[in-house]
Amino acid sequence: MAAAVDNKVQALRRRRDLRVWACAELRSAINEYMTKASELKKAISMVTAEVKKEEQAHKAKAKRVEMVLAATSDAASVRQTGGPLAARLSPEELVARAHERKARLLDAIEERKAHLRKCTEEVFEARRDAEELEQKRAVVGAKIDGLEHEITHVQRSCTPRPNWSQLLEAALVTTAVDRVGKKTELRIESSRKKLLGSAAARHNDTDEQEDGGDQQLRRILTGSWSTVDKIRAMSDELTRIRTKYHAGDTILIEQARLDHLQAEIARTLQQLEAIKGKPSDGVCGH
Repeated sequence: MAAAVDNKVQALRRRRDLRVWACAELRSAINEYMTKASELKKAISMVTAEVKKEEQAHKAKAKRVEMVLAATSDAASVRQTGGPLAARLSPEELVARAHERKARLLDAIEERKAHLRKCTEEVFEARRDAEELEQKRAVVGAKIDGLEHEITHVQRSCTPRPNWSQLLEAALVTTAVDRVGKKTELRIESSRKKLLGSAAARHNDTDEQEDGGDQQLRRILTGSWSTVDKIRAMSDELTRIRTKYHAGDTILIEQARLDHLQAEIARTLQQLEAIKGKPSDGVCGH
């Protein structure tokens, strides 16, 4: 039986080690995914900045094309102003050159648009990859939580359970000092009953409470509870006992009882002295 239990414990430990290794691998994969996600975000920001720069360049070139077209439309007025190029070229040639330049600019704009479209597609692909990585990270996180919960369950199930019978014997053991204390307490109680009737009643209540406390401990230790519930119940019971026997009010009450007993003893001694003195007075009178 013990060998089977040891084999089972070893198997559970191997499973726990494998799960811990799997958790470490999953954490490294998560870190790698997070690194890739950060790199993709940086790439997205860089591509976005490049796209903005290209848009600004396209706008500037479009303005230049508009300015060239405006200049070609006013070729006659430019020629009248007396420029050397305007003097050598006819308006038709100027318009043809302007159209050629416009065609080149339009081709460049188309190329830039294609590049911009490609960059936009890359941005959306990067965002889609980032979303997939986030989903994978959530799945891996859920797996890690499940593995940690299973490891905790394995650790709790492999923890050796205490021998409750030995613990019960240790909790309810009665030593010679306890027995002497009980006898002394009974003697003091017999004297106290003669002097204080109310004190005897309170003491009986205390004995009943102590018996009830022993029954409570026996019920906790012999019950079919879990280890955690038993430890919690014993902790509450010990807290109640410490509060009962170590409170300042209890010490003050016992001190008051002791003072009262000392006063009763002194008064009893005075009565004894008075009784002893009465026969001597009677003999002297005769």
